[in-house]
Amino acid sequence: MLHLTTGAFDQMASWAWEHLPEGACGLLAGRRREDEAWAERVFCLENEDPDWPSIVAYAQDEKRTVRRLMVTHDA
Repeated sequence: MLHLTTGAFDQMASWAWEHLPEGACGLLAGRRREDEAWAERVFCLENEDPDWPSIVAYAQDEKRTVRRLMVTHDA
């Protein structure tokens, strides 16, 4: 089960509303133990392909975010 804080949910919902009707994408970062996961951070990314149903983040933005998380454990 995925657990979201109210703040993370609100951030995701706001980003999604901003990008209607083409859709929104992003990354969740947090921790996992067995079947439980806690999303502690939300990283909103631009959708490279606005044609529904495709939702694709710009690879450079996704890589940059993941690299920063891996190196510094913070983005």
